[in-house]
Amino acid sequence: MQIELEKFYSSMAGVKSPATVIFYQRRLKNLVLFVGDIPIRDVTLDQLRAWRRWLSEREVKYPGQKREQPGRLSPWTVHQHVRACRRFFAWCVEEGLLEISPARRLEKPPEPVRIRRGIRSDARDAIINAANCKRDYALFLIFADTACRLAGIAGMMVDDVDLPGRMIIVREKGRGGNQKERMVFITAHTAQALAAWLVERGDRKTRKIWISLTTGYGLTAGGIYQVLKRTAKRAGVNHGWNPHNWRHGSIRGMLANHAPMSAVSQIAGHSSSQVTADIYGTFDDQELLRIHDQSSWIK
Repeated sequence: MQIELEKFYSSMAGVKSPATVIFYQRRLKNLVLFVGDIPIRDVTLDQLRAWRRWLSEREVKYPGQKREQPGRLSPWTVHQHVRACRRFFAWCVEEGLLEISPARRLEKPPEPVRIRRGIRSDARDAIINAANCKRDYALFLIFADTACRLAGIAGMMVDDVDLPGRMIIVREKGRGGNQKERMVFITAHTAQALAAWLVERGDRKTRKIWISLTTGYGLTAGGIYQVLKRTAKRAGVNHGWNPHNWRHGSIRGMLANHAPMSAVSQIAGHSSSQVTADIYGTFDDQELLRIHDQSSWIK
């Protein structure tokens, strides 16, 4: 099976993002760990169901790894494993390696309802106000304003900025696949902050917008993460500050401000409005009550 798995991963290179390939690698290695490196034609539905049960019931996370620790996998993680398994065997059929997928009737466990609220507005503002340089102030406003993923922000280039038009080209996963270009938009305030940083940044060999203040080299996604982490700590924000929560908060904020779902979907870089609705169209009871009070035809 390992040979076919390596071919499966290779088939995604240059088409899917590296993060997507890693997603499949991390989840499918658990399949080999359970059933063994057997020929794919010998894999049965009963084995796959037993593997799913093992994932659901085992009491150890990351077995066989240095970070092995007690604990169960979440329902979302088990769902991801099964989804990856189904996709792998479907690919084997598409490639003519199998006639029928043994995973075609492997049921995916139900996912609990997850409400992605994103970073709280007070935590967002505390971090922005704790920025101690023009770079960080502009960076945090870009996080808050664009709904970009961390990789998209890390890859922003000076030449892709249109300050008068308040638009920036980003390249990230999402609509169209790996590194597809799309446009994101910024408010006048964010544009002003970005302009101030670009003046201070000056002319550098690297064309990346976000650079180290000490070396002048472009910041990686990991470097930007550390900038955000340090500032969140300084601002007293201990939870919910991670980069993707800024994306969640930005998208939820636009929807709360009555932006059309189709427009938010394009801004977020989703493949369809349905994707946006599936991820962000879930509300808790208090949110629904507030929306009802604002929208009811009985006043």
